[in-house]
Amino acid sequence: MQVKKKTQYKLSFLLEDKTYYAPFKTLSLLLDKDINWILKHQEGFLTLEEYKRFVILQQALKDQEDYTFLVDYKYFYDQKIFLEQGVFVPQTDTEILIDKLLEEKKNSKTKSEIEVLEIGFGTGAISIALAKNTQWTFDAIDINLKAKQLAQKNAEYNKVSERINFLLKDLFSLALTKRYDVIISNPPYINFEDKNVTKWVKENQPFEALYSKNDGLNHIIKILEISEKNLKPKGILLFEFGFDQKEVITKMIDVTKWEISFGKDLNNLWRYVLLRKK
Repeated sequence: MQVKKKTQYKLSFLLEDKTYYAPFKTLSLLLDKDINWILKHQEGFLTLEEYKRFVILQQALKDQEDYTFLVDYKYFYDQKIFLEQGVFVPQTDTEILIDKLLEEKKNSKTKSEIEVLEIGFGTGAISIALAKNTQWTFDAIDINLKAKQLAQKNAEYNKVSERINFLLKDLFSLALTKRYDVIISNPPYINFEDKNVTKWVKENQPFEALYSKNDGLNHIIKILEISEKNLKPKGILLFEFGFDQKEVITKMIDVTKWEISFGKDLNNLWRYVLLRKK
């Protein structure tokens, strides 16, 4: 958001103007901020681009149309990330992975350069958020060509493209020639038979970014296998999983090789695990 001296772009004006439909919700979606933030910043102004999107978005809400890609960006860990149909839309819950990893590395005694591998980069949001908050270098893999093009655009926009290498690689045929300090992933982990997947997710998220064979565990099994071989000593593996998968994942992890720490998401559901290689 940038300051402009045009009244119609001012947040307080947009909130008070009765000709607009659902202005609070529209601004919340447009800026990816909650109502308390909007109230606190209502003396601020939209840019011309944001104002045009505001008008289109509030009309879509009024007509009860799907608005997911009308605003073709969202903020992830305070970084602007552009979106496209056919590329996984990053979720706010995933930001907890960034918090956890930055906290872990802040408390680490390791001072050498950190090399990170991200598996399944989508829009590039995870690597970009980490790159904006560190001086680490990244390799990131995905099988989606559109995702690669979009992630590169996002990295360039956020001025971190020189430290992120986006690669078209299939996890299941991946042959790595180096070892990493960190491997991080929000992999596909939904069971094909899962009936709890929402209509929005089915209609807006790419199938291959959601579902995994073997009861939703196929990608996680492969990530564990790769990490055993390609993490440096004391290296960290951090990944998301389904809210009901903690027990089975616990049984999959060899405690003689890993230190284990599970964590919950914003809804207090088990959502990620951080493993440190012994």
